[in-house]
Amino acid sequence: MAEPFAEDVSVERPGQARPRDLVSLVFGLLFAGLAGSYFVADLTDLQLELRWVAPAVLITGGLLGLLASVVRAKRARTLPDREAPR
Repeated sequence: MAEPFAEDVSVERPGQARPRDLVSLVFGLLFAGLAGSYFVADLTDLQLELRWVAPAVLITGGLLGLLASVVRAKRARTLPDREAPR
């Protein structure tokens, strides 16, 4: 009788791509953006209000996401003989 989870062994091998965790990436970037904006405000003695900072960070993140998708689509069109990058 085989062990129940014998095939589900996750061993990292050198050079093997790891799956991306999009949720962790998004929340990490949001946290870094908020922390960075307050850090800059502390260094420059600016008064930041959360009602302005939070939307600015979200809009910046959205624009970066749009830029990344446009670049990815452009790469996919210029490489017809290869599979689209993931």
